[in-house]
Formats: sequence, C-alpha cells, structure tokens
Amino acid sequence: MWHFASRYAKFSALPRAVHGSQRYLWRNGHLIPNYAQRRRTGQAISTAFVESLVNSLLSKRFAKKQSMQWTPGGAHLPLQVRTRTLNGDLAATFRTWYPAFPLEDQPVDETPLAA
Repeated sequence: MWHFASRYAKFSALPRAVHGSQRYLWRNGHLIPNYAQRRRTGQAISTAFVESLVNSLLSKRFAKKQSMQWTPGGAHLPLQVRTRTLNGDLAATFRTWYPAFPLEDQPVDETPLAA
C-alpha cells in the first residue's frame, strides 16, 4: 500500500486510512459480531426494527403538544424495567437489592401489551 501511495500523489492519504482501518479491526475484531453465523443459527442480526419502534413510540411522548410529556430521564427508567422484564432479569435485579425477594421470573407472555 505504501508503494502504491508513493507512485500516485493523489492517493497519499489512502495508506493512512487503510492502516487505521486495519488497526481498528485488529484491536476491536473480537467485538464485531459474525453476522453470517448469527443468521445461520436464526439469531437476530439487526435491532433496527426495535429502534424504529422505540423512536416512534417515544416521539409521541416527547411531543410538546402532549398533555403528559416525558423527559429523557423519565422515559429511560420504564424502558429499563421493560427490558429487564423481557430478558427475564427483573427478579434477579430485585434480589440484589432485596435478598429475601421471593418471586422467580415468570415466562414472558407473547400477547402484545397496550401502548
């Protein structure tokens, strides 16, 4: 790559960019998911549909003309509870705060919740 850049002055920034990309991949490769493997095993490879849904639902509550408006901090807390409920982690979280918390996580019902 360096030889290529020395012969073509217009591409002098190219070797630096390629080297920076290689260095990034070398340092962070373990964090990058193998999307082909995830697709073959039936796992989700994108959360774009979830992000889109969350954005559309929250934008209604952040609108100025709503009678009950949310702040970003106020919206964050119920989302954390809902996420832990869906992941089945809510009871374990309560148990860290209250060791005598008696309930186990229940399986999540697949029926949609009212918005």
